[in-house]
Amino acid sequence: MRAAGAAVVVAAALAAGGCGEDRSESTSTETTPAPPAAPAAPRPPAEPPPTVVRLREAEYSLDPAHIRVDRPATLEIRARNAGARPHALAVAGRAVDRRTRTLAPGESQSLRVKLSKPGRYRWWCPVDGHARRGMSGTITVARPK
Repeated sequence: MRAAGAAVVVAAALAAGGCGEDRSESTSTETTPAPPAAPAAPRPPAEPPPTVVRLREAEYSLDPAHIRVDRPATLEIRARNAGARPHALAVAGRAVDRRTRTLAPGESQSLRVKLSKPGRYRWWCPVDGHARRGMSGTITVARPK
């Protein structure tokens, strides 16, 4: 029986040794892949640069008085007072209402106006009844094709 008891003790020791902690260095190269990067949010298309319009104001006219734009756009109106009296420029229509300050003779000012809807817009000199004397005109914005 002694041999059988010794065999049981040896088997128990071997089993206990197999359940112990292995402190040897791991040689595994298995890695967990990184989660995929979130897609970048799409950028809105860049707005085209404004269309430059040069406007000459004098007693009592706008030059040009009428212009046409092929599609909705942003205009940069460069108003110059070429007259002998103070003038200004106002643009209105289709939810647009913008104006320059009053310009002394020889002064200029740029006015940026976003004309986002097709149709007619009015522009005029809002100083002292100048529009009634001929300082008015229209900007027509065509529908895009």
